[in-house]
Amino acid sequence: MIALVAAVAVLLGAPLIDAVLSRRPGLAPRLDALLGLAIGAAIFGAVLPWGADTLGWPWALVVLVAGLGVGFGAHRFPALGDAVNAFAFVGLALHALVDGVALAGGQATMGVAVVLHNLPVGLALWRTVAPTNRQLARLALLLSAFITVAGWMLAAHMAEAASAAPMAMLQLGAGGTLLHAAWHLVSRSLRR
Repeated sequence: MIALVAAVAVLLGAPLIDAVLSRRPGLAPRLDALLGLAIGAAIFGAVLPWGADTLGWPWALVVLVAGLGVGFGAHRFPALGDAVNAFAFVGLALHALVDGVALAGGQATMGVAVVLHNLPVGLALWRTVAPTNRQLARLALLLSAFITVAGWMLAAHMAEAASAAPMAMLQLGAGGTLLHAAWHLVSRSLRR
């Protein structure tokens, strides 16, 4: 229960953490680069291997690359932007659900891992959405926290569904769109 409270606090505290960190202007580009790299590490270190175990490597890579293509395609076709954002949020919501299920397992190391990885997740979400829409960024953080709690409460029912192929495809596709967001964070940091 302590890990669940800490994971939610880290998510909801992202605007405050960002405000504290942004008081040091030279830190912002480094933070963006670090967040982009953390997203990439999470996708290549956890989401892709898990998806490959569920779908097989060729299909996992195809779905991830398709998600990445959708993210980059949204720049070429701006009308797709809202759909891409919605898809990315669905991926984040599924990720939050899986985090809640993992926290319900009661393993201390898993709890620490979820709390520590929620820091870059919350900050990346805030730093990518808040510059254009602070209300939407707050809502996304609040919904992510709520869905994490829901995953914790429904863990007994979610454990089997969390390994299903449709869940893997959604996570991988959303992971590709998040890689697109990570690309923007890193490239924005290099321009400063």
